[in-house]
Amino acid sequence: MEPSELARALARSWFVVLGCLAVGIIGAFVATSIVTPQYTAKISLYLAPRVTSPDPSAVYDGTQLALQRTSSYAQLVTSDQVLRDVIVQLGLDTTPDDLSRTISTSTQSGTLIIDVEVDGTSAERSARIADLLANDLSTTVARLEQPADPALRPPVTVLPISPASTSAVPTYPSPRVNYALGALVGLLVGGAAAVWRFRRGVVPVDATPER
Repeated sequence: MEPSELARALARSWFVVLGCLAVGIIGAFVATSIVTPQYTAKISLYLAPRVTSPDPSAVYDGTQLALQRTSSYAQLVTSDQVLRDVIVQLGLDTTPDDLSRTISTSTQSGTLIIDVEVDGTSAERSARIADLLANDLSTTVARLEQPADPALRPPVTVLPISPASTSAVPTYPSPRVNYALGALVGLLVGGAAAVWRFRRGVVPVDATPER
């Protein structure tokens, strides 16, 4: 179909296109309204190495040790022990396996940072879970890494950079994305319907109104 024919078909069936656009936007509104909102709480943890001397080599060794621990500590975030502690402290009606599915961790290459994200239907509860994960991970690491000499500090300490933060805007669903998709689908369907009407002769190209 030539661009000029497409333009004429759309112009003559403008009411069909607008109707499909309206239906698409209304459908997006309904879908957004019935889906339970999901919120994401985020917290970043810093792995602080124990430095026993201001000597550069000691600082380097401590930093390297902490870097080697980063991925292992990230896995500990979703360990059964840490998750059970969080469940008990908050009195959650869930299991460690189910809770772990709402948690994701990531590490930034070459840094001593672990990023933790917690998804949930409540922004406040998600933030609370993230804070408790940070505290319980810090306690677990301190226990696992404690030297035989109780007078010595663990070689690495896990510290939250700041309390967990969460946005008042749901992570999912996204109204803007849904409305945009609804409008796009509506326009595509409306355009297809207009072309179909044009080719079926429902809207003659050269039709002129009677006088």
